[in-house]
Amino acid sequence: KQVFINGQPRKVLITNTNLNQNYDDRKISSLEPLNRGDVVEWNGKKFMIISEVNDERYYKYKAIMRHLPLQIVVNHDCQFIPVDCWIETQNLSVSDGQVIDFEDGKIRIYTQDNEQTQKIKVDDRFILKQQAFKIVGVDRFSRQGELIIICEKDLINSSDDLQNEIAGGLACPITITNPEPINIYQGE
Repeated sequence: KQVFINGQPRKVLITNTNLNQNYDDRKISSLEPLNRGDVVEWNGKKFMIISEVNDERYYKYKAIMRHLPLQIVVNHDCQFIPVDCWIETQNLSVSDGQVIDFEDGKIRIYTQDNEQTQKIKVDDRFILKQQAFKIVGVDRFSRQGELIIICEKDLINSSDDLQNEIAGGLACPITITNPEPINIYQGE
């Protein structure tokens, strides 16, 4: 199949995984290297390589990719960073033999670690489904190529643009640089 990996066209083989999964994961095989965190655009959807790919297996690079069903917009000092992601909410899971319990109101966002997302810092905010969240942790280390963002619920404030789901969007200054005069009318 023809796909785009990090914006570059590539021919790959995509197959299904077990149906008992909680996510829309797929297997991907390529003659060219794949890396955890690569974003694959296929069938009008975005997926991210989530497995570690160290070397070829039977003359191909093989990995698991997961659907990125959401896009949030993180406000980092009035720079609005779009983030394609999937989110884990409160639940119990086992990792390295330890039970991890998410506190009520905390979520984890999984996305690609790239030039844009490297700007995201603790205390940045976003709005999802009319709920504000504040970033309380950023993990770029435990899964090379992936960015894990730990967030907690935050209060909606008067500068939040709930209609467009932009945290703090109503308080950010706008700079227009144009040599010609521009008429701007209230409400535009």
